[in-house]
Amino acid sequence: MRKKIIGILICTLVITTVCVPIAGSTNISYKQGLNDPNCGLLATQDKSAYSKRGNNLDNWGITESIDLTQHHSAMLIFFQDYDIVPVGGSDTGYVKISDNGGSSWTTLKEVQGQTIDWEQNFVEINQWAGKTILIGFEYKTGGSSISQGWYVDKIAIDTEEGIVYLEDFEDYNVGDHWGDWVVTVKSSLNTPPIPPQIDGQNNGNINTLYEYSFLSFDPELDNISYYIEWGDGNITDWTEFQSGDASSAYREQHKWSEEGTFTIKAKAKDPNGLESDWGTLKVTVPKNKPIIDRPVLKFIQQHPNLFLTLRQLLLKL
Repeated sequence: MRKKIIGILICTLVITTVCVPIAGSTNISYKQGLNDPNCGLLATQDKSAYSKRGNNLDNWGITESIDLTQHHSAMLIFFQDYDIVPVGGSDTGYVKISDNGGSSWTTLKEVQGQTIDWEQNFVEINQWAGKTILIGFEYKTGGSSISQGWYVDKIAIDTEEGIVYLEDFEDYNVGDHWGDWVVTVKSSLNTPPIPPQIDGQNNGNINTLYEYSFLSFDPELDNISYYIEWGDGNITDWTEFQSGDASSAYREQHKWSEEGTFTIKAKAKDPNGLESDWGTLKVTVPKNKPIIDRPVLKFIQQHPNLFLTLRQLLLKL
């Protein structure tokens, strides 16, 4: 994806009292006034990258290669908002750097705890000036994680000549993947999942199993449970919760025991109980073509002149 190089829109990060002084530090993280007109990299509520949440994760989001071969100093800047609860010390975020294409990584910063809003971070990376680098954001969890995950936005590299790299994820669509991470819109307001899309056979035969898939998406990437009405009086009660990032669909088989036109209806809900509108799919189950019993057909064939008219009518069915 094309990266936008924006220098004129972002103030040069001079080590002064305009932004909190950072002289003498190698890892700097502090709460930045998000509307400070003197600092140009402002956090917003538009698109950002999200680590996802769950047990036993090792999710990576990695920048494209950043060429610092012509520079003598460099600063990594990024915004983050996170809820990473170190249960047993296992849930942790890592900001990492590589100068060999990702073959090995050096940890620049560990992330645990909780923020109440976007936080701007500055990490000096002068020792990697003159090289080509990758910046990685690794999110790891244990087997009993209660963390909500990690949001990252506006990842920038500032040099002595200004900003040479910026990823603000605005060129991504919501739901696109950034490595193992996913691009979303972070919101403090919980919203319901979208109505499920139902895919599968829309006509078929009586007493024949057909498989259907149900796919929804939750704006906050909460897990999703599905409720299904099959149109013949049968239902599938709320399923177990599964991923709500549109990466996989819920699948189930069903058959109809009588003819008719049936409307499959499905809705999704998040763990907070917010339910989507219905998604629907009509399925037509036609009447099976009658078949003449073999003994009757044999009798007619043996008596070709018997009930000639009846024979002709039956053979037309």
